[in-house]
Amino acid sequence: MKWKDYRKNCIILTVFLAMSASVNQAFGDSRSYVSSGCYNDQITIPKTPFRFEVFCEGAIGNYLSVTFQRLLQGNTGSWQETARHWQEEPWTSDITSVFFSDGISQLLVSTSDIYGTGKIYYLDLIKKKSTEVKTKKKLLEDERFVISEVDWKKKKGFGFYDNDPKQKNKFEFYW
Repeated sequence: MKWKDYRKNCIILTVFLAMSASVNQAFGDSRSYVSSGCYNDQITIPKTPFRFEVFCEGAIGNYLSVTFQRLLQGNTGSWQETARHWQEEPWTSDITSVFFSDGISQLLVSTSDIYGTGKIYYLDLIKKKSTEVKTKKKLLEDERFVISEVDWKKKKGFGFYDNDPKQKNKFEFYW
């Protein structure tokens, strides 16, 4: 690689990183976990006492559960020492994506309409409370929601359909 090309690539990378940093400031250090294929995984939510597990149930998709992973001390909301695992319908079945942020004890979960409900759910992990998120879009056959961005303070997010890889038809949702 010539010096000129190397320098050009460094400038492009610097601009990209600067743009990424500004997005992270607006939305927090967030990650979207997209469930594709059949596998098992455990993801710790940084700076919180929680982790979530995704586990494969073969042809009926991937399922979700949440665990309080620290010994309980002080105010722990609805969690108990002998009950540190949470999984319930309707948000656990046939998940398509999970969105989480460092230091925030909340999740957004989308489910398929095949073995799930085809909806998005907000989970308050401290209270062990789930709420269905309202969207203006409805799933059509063979579509799956993927959560791509969230602003926790404004209680607002953006998503797209997994059959729309260029994300031309993004949609907004609130909770």
